[in-house]
Amino acid sequence: MLQRPPLEILCGALLRHPHLNDTADRLLGAYNGFLGTLADADKRSHLEHLLPEQQDDDSVYKDVRELSHRFRDGLLAMFFDRQSGLYELTRLYGVF
Repeated sequence: MLQRPPLEILCGALLRHPHLNDTADRLLGAYNGFLGTLADADKRSHLEHLLPEQQDDDSVYKDVRELSHRFRDGLLAMFFDRQSGLYELTRLYGVF
C-alpha cells in the first residue's frame, strides 16, 4: 500500500470540492508562509532564541502566530463544511 504525504491528501480533498477554493487559498497560503519563515535562516534563528516574555512585542513571532491562526481557521472551515460531507465525517470520527 502506498502512503501519500499529509499535504498531498489535504490538497486532494480540497481539489475534489471547488467551493472550498478560498479555504484552500487560506490553508496553503498560511502553510507556505510558515515554510518561508522557517527557510529564512535569520527569522528561524530569531525565533529559536526568542524568550517567552518577548513574544508579545515581537513582529516575527506575531507574523508566525497569525499564520498559525489562518491555518487553523482554514482547517476548521474545511472539516466543518457541510456541502462537501466533511462535516459528517468530522462529527462521527474527529470529535470525541
